[in-house]
Amino acid sequence: MGEYADADDTQEIGEDELPMEMPVMWHQTLLTLVQCYKVYFTVDQRKKINALIRVQTHYAITPEIKRELASTSAAQNAALQNDENM
Repeated sequence: MGEYADADDTQEIGEDELPMEMPVMWHQTLLTLVQCYKVYFTVDQRKKINALIRVQTHYAITPEIKRELASTSAAQNAALQNDENM
């Protein structure tokens, strides 16, 4: 996942490059992507997704995306602490 997601790191998305409002299907697809691959995202990729959803928001779907990212972060932090304590 990492090599594909990072392939365009040199080309950042500017606010002026995206349409004013993305369709609901776009938000649903982003939510599905986060749900399926959240455990594989790096910290940098999470930051980029958070930056993206600050620009492109949907009243019902964006909070779900944030919840998914936050729940994984908490779970990963707990797993790291358990590994360190062993």
